[in-house]
Amino acid sequence: MRTARSRRGRFAPQHKPIIYKAPQVGGALINEQLPRYDLRDAYQIVVLAPVDVVYRAVLDRDFLRLPLVRAFFAIRELPARAWHRLTGAPPLPVTPRATLANLTRIGAFTLLAERPGRELVLGAVGRPWMPDYASTRISAAAFAEFEEPGYAKIAWSWIVKPLGAGQTLLVCEWRTQLTDDEARAHFQRYWTVVSRGVRLLARIGLSRIKVDCELDATRSESTS
Repeated sequence: MRTARSRRGRFAPQHKPIIYKAPQVGGALINEQLPRYDLRDAYQIVVLAPVDVVYRAVLDRDFLRLPLVRAFFAIRELPARAWHRLTGAPPLPVTPRATLANLTRIGAFTLLAERPGRELVLGAVGRPWMPDYASTRISAAAFAEFEEPGYAKIAWSWIVKPLGAGQTLLVCEWRTQLTDDEARAHFQRYWTVVSRGVRLLARIGLSRIKVDCELDATRSESTS
C-alpha cells in the first residue's frame, strides 16, 4: 500500500523554475519598497492549483523541513556559532520553523507591504558577510529611507498571479541594495561564495511548493 509520503515523492513538477533575466520585471510592491538595487534574482514557476491555495502555501511553508535548506543554514551559521563560543556571547537562538510568519516575528525580516492573496514583500537590513549577520530590526516605515553606511538592504517578494484554468504563476524575487562602496565590496565577496547555494535553495523551495499544492489539488479532486 502506497503512503501519502511515497506518493508525494513520486509526484513530479510539470514546469521547471525559470530565472528572469530582464531587470525591469518585478512586482509593484517591491518596486515601491526597493526601486534601486545592486543585485536582483527572480524565479517563476507555474503551479496547477488555484491562486488562494498557492498563496496560503507560501505563507505556511516551513522551509526548514527541506534537508538541503537545513544543511545550508547549518553551514552558514558555523562561523557565527564559533564566534559566540570564543567571545562568550549568548548562543544564537534556534529558529523552530522557517515560515514567513516566523521570519517576521522572531527573525530579522519585517513585513514591508502586502496585497493579501496576491503579493507580499519582506525586508531586512544587516551585514550578511559578518559572522553574526549584524542584523538591524527596522520598521516598514523606516526601510525605504534607511541609508546608514556599511549595510545591505534586502527586499524579498512573493507574487501569485492567476493564469486561468486553475493555474497560478508563482514568482519569488529578491533584491539587495548596498549603502556604500565598502558594503558593496564586502557583499560581492560574500555573494561569490553563497550565490549558487541561495539560488539552488530558491529553485528547490518553489518546486516543493508546486509539488505540495498540486498533490493537494489532486487529492481534493479525487474526494469531490
